[in-house]
Amino acid sequence: MATLGVTMAIASIAASAAGTVAAVAGSEQQAQAQSEQENYAASVARNNAILSQRAATQATLEGQQEQTNRAVADRTLVSAQKAILAGNDNAATPGTIRTNATNTADGFIAQGDSFNTAAAQDKLAAGFDLSAGTTSALAAGVGGLGTVADKWYKYKNAEAFNGPGGNT
Repeated sequence: MATLGVTMAIASIAASAAGTVAAVAGSEQQAQAQSEQENYAASVARNNAILSQRAATQATLEGQQEQTNRAVADRTLVSAQKAILAGNDNAATPGTIRTNATNTADGFIAQGDSFNTAAAQDKLAAGFDLSAGTTSALAAGVGGLGTVADKWYKYKNAEAFNGPGGNT
């Protein structure tokens, strides 16, 4: 039958080993969760980029339609009516309409590019999270194993394993 000292030594070493296993598992789970969060953020940014591209396309189409409508209206007006409209700042040339539509579309395209950049950064961060988690888990494992070894060595030198039920 093991003595109380041997039992306490074994229990202490076992507790340290269990703590090490839990620390390693916790580090890996935390890294996985952070990585999944970054991957989700990258997915949202990619979706936002797609929506921005669609908005840019729509702005371009609306500008083209407005330009066509304005060109038809301009052809039906006589010179005098154009002068009146120009004097009231209501006449927009097809070139102005096209420029405005292009500027609007360019804004959406730039926004989409920004979302794509954010997606790439989030994806990169997800990889870093996994690497950091692995490093943390390794550090926890090495530290925990050191604690277990240290306790075993101290109990062995204190001859806690000697006697009834212990190793000699």
